[in-house]
Amino acid sequence: MISVQITLEGEQDHLIQAIDKLNNMKVTILEMNDVILKEKLRTIIIGHVIYSDVQNTIDRINKLEGAYIINLEVKLSDENKSSTMIVIEADFGMKNINYNKIQEITNEKGLLMINEADDVTVVRKGAGSLETASAILTDLINIAKLKN
Repeated sequence: MISVQITLEGEQDHLIQAIDKLNNMKVTILEMNDVILKEKLRTIIIGHVIYSDVQNTIDRINKLEGAYIINLEVKLSDENKSSTMIVIEADFGMKNINYNKIQEITNEKGLLMINEADDVTVVRKGAGSLETASAILTDLINIAKLKN
């Protein structure tokens, strides 16, 4: 998916027609008249993501009010474990509610969820970003296990 930013200016009637056409084409409008309508949520899920019925997880997230997965990357590793980076587009103001509901889903499945609200920052650099994030997070998990 390629993100594109378009700015439309013109008479109100023409703008309404253009917005209607964009909506009919399933184009998401993130901001209109300086009001944010949608926001992106990013989360990483670690564990037996694939083997805990990943399709069920995707379906349940997509059923959340005003939320939809727009990108999903999976990194498989040994011991049938995997890491999944998910980008979700959500209605503005629903970020924490959606994070909490996704946390309930991951807890139920015994998965670890790390989101951008946590004190972990992952810098995305090129195609190997999920591999790098997975390796860093695996190390962090191992360190946390040693402390407990």
